[in-house]
Amino acid sequence: MARKVMLSILLICILSCSIVAQDQTGQRGQRRMPVGREGQGPTRPPAGNERGLRELAAEEIPPNLNFYAMDPLYNPDAVLGWAEERIEEKLNRGMLAISTGEGKVYLGWRLLKSDPEDVAFNVYRSTAGREPVKLNAQPLTKTTDFVDEEAPPDQANAWFIRPTINNREGEASERAELPANWPTQQYKSIPTKDDVRASMVGIADLDGDGVYDFVIKHSSGRGKDPGRISPNSGAVKYDGYNGKTGEFMWRIDLGWNVDNGVWWTPMIVRDLDGDNKAEVCVRTSDYAATREQMHPGGQTGFLLDVPESR
Repeated sequence: MARKVMLSILLICILSCSIVAQDQTGQRGQRRMPVGREGQGPTRPPAGNERGLRELAAEEIPPNLNFYAMDPLYNPDAVLGWAEERIEEKLNRGMLAISTGEGKVYLGWRLLKSDPEDVAFNVYRSTAGREPVKLNAQPLTKTTDFVDEEAPPDQANAWFIRPTINNREGEASERAELPANWPTQQYKSIPTKDDVRASMVGIADLDGDGVYDFVIKHSSGRGKDPGRISPNSGAVKYDGYNGKTGEFMWRIDLGWNVDNGVWWTPMIVRDLDGDNKAEVCVRTSDYAATREQMHPGGQTGFLLDVPESR
């Protein structure tokens, strides 16, 4: 009798496993994609996702809040923005010449989106303003850099490249230059207007010349955390610098009526309207030039009593 009971239990277990296996695959040999694991939402909204406000399901409760619960109107196929075509930066080749020591100069440049797959490059050097000479024996097809080991260090030199397509040379790039008796310096440096400590740097083309410029965020005070109440300690400022010349361009001073800290002073540097000149977006408020002009909230804690604009 005991043997029959054990045999019956074994058969039930086998049948149960078969049913579960068939249910997971739907049909034999066809595996069904899981909708979502427990505690983790799916990566796409479900097929009948409600487009209005609704109560959150268990899997959507923080910290597992998935994106379509945050935006119930999300449509992955919707065209975003007003532009008829994607807004893209129109940059130059970014020709770069850096002395690496022992008489060697590293040259680098950009591969552009408009370059065909079979593009190649020729590298040229002009010494002391004389006629340029080609440095490579064969067009470069596998890289966008080159090391010049024969540039005379006692004279000024300039380098540029020309793309070649079907053995035809294209337009010359901008030039990268080094003065005579250049120092060994494997980086580019830009002197700042004041002795500042940068807390953030935005990179974009500010003036439409195809060269990346820099927006440096800095402050004379110390940043504070939302979890710790303290008086505002200084004004946050943003400085623009020309990436080609290194010259100071402008300064945005938020004043004392914006709390000093990364939480309150975000920055977006991006070409938003497609004119090839990046906009700089920051959070602002009524301007206060000094601590004494600051709204009362900033004297003791957070600036919650000020009008806000962007």
